[in-house]
Amino acid sequence: MKKIIYLIGLCFVGFVVSCSKKPKINVLQLKYISNSEISIISDADLIWNPFGDLSSLQKSSNGIFKIKESVVLDSVNGKVVIKNLSFSRSFVKVAVVKDQYELLAAEIRDPEISLVCQIKIGMSKLDFFKMITNEPEMNSLKSFNTIFISDPLGESVTEKFLFKNDQLNEIIFKTEDYHFKNY
Repeated sequence: MKKIIYLIGLCFVGFVVSCSKKPKINVLQLKYISNSEISIISDADLIWNPFGDLSSLQKSSNGIFKIKESVVLDSVNGKVVIKNLSFSRSFVKVAVVKDQYELLAAEIRDPEISLVCQIKIGMSKLDFFKMITNEPEMNSLKSFNTIFISDPLGESVTEKFLFKNDQLNEIIFKTEDYHFKNY
C-alpha cells in the first residue's frame, strides 16, 4: 500500500513539474526590421493555437467573453461556424470546422485574457521574452517595441505584440487564410 501511494505521489510530482515548465517558442529566424521592430519566424503553439482551444480560452478568462455565433456555408469546408468572442476592449474571432478552430483575427487589450504561454497585457518586456524563448540574446533586446511573430511560410498567421513603456500594451492576430478572408 505504501508503494502505491509513493508511486502515485511520484506521478503527481512529475505531472506538476512537467506542467510548470513555461512553453517556449522555436525561433527559426530572427529578423531586425528597424530600431524598434523585430520579426520572429516560429512553428510553436503560440503561432497555431495562441489561446489553446476555445473552451480553455473561456475558462482561463473566467468566462468573461460574450459569444455571438453565425453559420456560413463554405465551398471548401462546408458548414463553418464563426464565433465572435468579445470582452471590454478585446475580441477574438474564430472559424470552427469539424470541431477544430482556426483563429481569424483577435485584438487583445485587456489583462484578463491570457495566451497559452501565460502572456498577457501589462507584463514587462523582459518577462515576455523569458516566457517565449530560451534565446539569451533576446532577453537583452529592450529597445524593441513591436515584435512580429509569424508562421514559417509567412502566409497564414501573423501576431503583433506592441509594447509601451516596457509593458505589453496590445496583441493583434490575423490570418491570411484565403478560405476565411470574407468572414
